Amino acid sequence: MADYVIRESRGVEDAEPQYELWLQATAALPRAWRSCLRNVKHQLRHVAEYPKCRLYAVNSSGTMLGYIGTHPPFEWIASQHGPPAGSLGWAIPFGLPWTYPIDEGIAIALYDEMLRATPEIHSEFRRDIYIQRFRESWSRPLAFLEQRGWKLYDRLQLMGRPINDPIGVPEGLVPTRREDLALVSDLSKKDDTATDKPSTSELQERFDGGWIVHDTFWRLGERGAFALEQRGPWAAVTVFFARPEAWNETLHAAAAKAHALGAHEIYFTIDAHETRRREALEKQDFHEVDAGVYYVRDAD
Repeated sequence: MADYVIRESRGVEDAEPQYELWLQATAALPRAWRSCLRNVKHQLRHVAEYPKCRLYAVNSSGTMLGYIGTHPPFEWIASQHGPPAGSLGWAIPFGLPWTYPIDEGIAIALYDEMLRATPEIHSEFRRDIYIQRFRESWSRPLAFLEQRGWKLYDRLQLMGRPINDPIGVPEGLVPTRREDLALVSDLSKKDDTATDKPSTSELQERFDGGWIVHDTFWRLGERGAFALEQRGPWAAVTVFFARPEAWNETLHAAAAKAHALGAHEIYFTIDAHETRRREALEKQDFHEVDAGVYYVRDAD
């Protein structure tokens, strides 16, 4: 076992090594999200108030060997995310202990300390469950959680199709800027396959927080818009809205951009209630390629 100590967060200075560790620890996992440094820094905004909500294993030279984190509780409304309908109570997003190189001993130590500290960290909040999302194909991380009492709560289809052949990028495709987000919100209301109809302010929050990777966010004039998160051979569509008459054209543009970024597969995350979008994708030869899974554990 490596020689290390566990320390709490020092703030934004931990963002870069944490992000680099995440990329290394998840490099072999299929359809792992890329995230971005901007998003990591956004998530670390909580640590000034809750410094123990991020724990890091570091060696004697200060090199980060592993980390784990939690986020402040929120009310988890099941009707928005999956069956059964109603509130599951107050949920704490609880991370997996990521290590690089893989070290089971460090992972267990980080997990146990985070589990012990969480009631103290968020003592002013009600706490009912811990929750986290993964890919169904991630057998080793899921086994780690299942051995510790975590259970599958919900499963969302990942629907994809290959893009092995070169595709021409349509003319008129331009980057989506922050000032274009009102147009994107309007497109969501015109897209009859979309169940998510975000307001301009909601899109601005996603954009500013790095939940939308801003350097891979495009629009096809005023006809459609999409955002991609490409990592290795996979490109996740994280935003997609289009006018009905431009829906297929916008999908073509998204596939072309994904291919230009080096991806060989483009995929969407489809919730159970997104029937019209699922049907539209099936007509374009999309099929299930994996699943997004939510795991939960009762809070002690």
